[in-house]
Amino acid sequence: MVPASAADLGGDCCADLEERIAELEATTARKGNRKVKLEVSGLVNEALLFWDDGDRSDVYVGTNDAARTRFRFKGEGKITDDLKAGYLLEIGVRANRLNRTDQFNDNGITNNTTGGESANVLDVRHSTWFLSSKTYGKLYVGKTDQATERITEVNTVNTSHFLKHYGRWNGSLVLRLKNGSTGTGAYEGYAIRAGQDPTRQNGATSANFRTWGNILPQSGQSGEGVPGEGDRWNLVRVETPEFEGVLKGFSVSAAWGEDDFWDAAVRYTGEQAGFKFAGGIGYGDYAGTGSLNDRGCAIDASGSGTAQNVGGKADCQTLGLSGSIQHVETGLFVSGAYGIKWDRNRQDTFDLNVAGAQAIDDEDSFYYVQAGIERKFNSLGKTTIYGEYEHYDTGAGISGSGLTATGRPASFNQNNGFARATGFLAGADIDVWGFGINQQVDSAALDLYLGYRYSEADLLVTNNGSRSGGAATTYEVEGVHLVMTGAQIKF
Repeated sequence: MVPASAADLGGDCCADLEERIAELEATTARKGNRKVKLEVSGLVNEALLFWDDGDRSDVYVGTNDAARTRFRFKGEGKITDDLKAGYLLEIGVRANRLNRTDQFNDNGITNNTTGGESANVLDVRHSTWFLSSKTYGKLYVGKTDQATERITEVNTVNTSHFLKHYGRWNGSLVLRLKNGSTGTGAYEGYAIRAGQDPTRQNGATSANFRTWGNILPQSGQSGEGVPGEGDRWNLVRVETPEFEGVLKGFSVSAAWGEDDFWDAAVRYTGEQAGFKFAGGIGYGDYAGTGSLNDRGCAIDASGSGTAQNVGGKADCQTLGLSGSIQHVETGLFVSGAYGIKWDRNRQDTFDLNVAGAQAIDDEDSFYYVQAGIERKFNSLGKTTIYGEYEHYDTGAGISGSGLTATGRPASFNQNNGFARATGFLAGADIDVWGFGINQQVDSAALDLYLGYRYSEADLLVTNNGSRSGGAATTYEVEGVHLVMTGAQIKF
């Protein structure tokens, strides 16, 4: 028998191998330790937005803020067979937010001061650690989703990466009023302070403009304009695992934080009798301190003058729900959502120092319906074809950076494009309808989309800074056509 021997790879084989390993280590992203795993993921979502407000039109290129470009680091380490500890750090990238562009600026404005590229191109979406148990659920501590986040967006089909609610498409386009040119203060029919250059070349800020985002219900730091919808805050959240038995498919979550709010939600997913079901309902209570419009809520009028917007407290409650059903064999689906917010301080805010003021609308609400078909018509992946309708009923306006000398919200006065010297938004009705298509490309984790939306609105603006005497003027807003087309690719 001939004894076996290793192949002769030359005297420098080990040295070459060590050099190669050292080179790979120097050029590869590595974990800080081997006990906690690291997962890097994210998505890129860029699009073209065409708009036409009946007077001007253009096409802009930028980030679709319905699901903005982002990257994330996530991982976990094992404590016991049932308990794990983990973390989530997610950074959003929004170099040019399309929902922050307007008719006079093609660069998304995130700092609300000047045109051009924004300095705030990155934002922290999640920074949290968590404990996870298959038996007991999860506990999160840090900045992350509250329990009602996305509670009005539950859907069984693949459209949320580009559709979302209307404010994500058209938050900053300036209102163009059909009867705006008859009053003082409007710029060529647009609701812009008189004498201001809308291109912001003379230092004008977005506070001098009245936008679609201003007449949508205010809803916190994200500005999505959806009553009943949650957000991301510094908080503590707990959530149960999905129940079994008679409650199979249900889960419950609750959160508290940000001095001071709490919310709770129930969600369901399941499939029965050839249908897919998904739904959720959530309730939130906001009582925290802060400035005017904190979480979209008025601050109490217990102070004097303008002091009430410093250290005052909100008193808001919200309810949001959504659901979706899809026939598995045909792919036909219908989805819907509803949300409402009750603002207990809004009446006091408008009544301050106003004799004989009448009751105002202190509620905001909306509803949404989407229907269509999603199935695999080709080898690329599923195709989603949909139609949609959305309606907003906005109450008395509280948007603005502060209070006037008399304590009322600094919004919708004559200098911001309306014909009354001290007029404020008493209410708004907004209608949005649209249709579109999304094509999945499974082999590349890619979605190609094309959507159309048309919006129109009627505004009720008071004549004297309050509802005193009930005198008000109705303003019709010119309709806006929007077309969004782009792609999302995940990694």
